[in-house]
Parts: sequence; C-alpha cells; structure tokens
Amino acid sequence: MHRHACGRHSEAVADGETGLIVPTRDPAALAQAIVRLLQDEPLRQRMGEAGRARATEQFSVETMVKRRSPLCGRIPPPS
Repeated sequence: MHRHACGRHSEAVADGETGLIVPTRDPAALAQAIVRLLQDEPLRQRMGEAGRARATEQFSVETMVKRRSPLCGRIPPPS
C-alpha cells in the first residue's frame, strides 16, 4: 500500500498490481484499502510478489546506474 503523497508514486507502485494507491488526506480510502488487504490473502500475496519483481527489475543498483550514468556526463566538475 502506498499513499499518494507525491507525484512520483507511479514509478514505485502500479496501482492494483504492486500496491494500492489512495488519495492524499483521505483516511476513509486508506482504511478501505487496509481492510481490503487484510481480508484478501491471495491479493496480498500477488501484490507482494509483483512488488518484489518490480523492485528487482526497475530499482536494482545495475538498473539505476544505467539510467543515471548519462546524466553524470552533463554535470560539471566542482570548481
């Protein structure tokens, strides 16, 4: 579960696939998402597995270095 606290949530969480995104400052929606997960073990299992796979694929050290290395060439050295 992930609260929509900032605009970059979609990079980490695929709503309904790797977690549940709820609107900011909506305690009723957050409570509903928590209850849904508490009551649905297969859903928790699927989301957990999908979340681990997504994290491994998209946020491994190797992946992050490949994504960021082109930026490093554009950063001027300190003076």
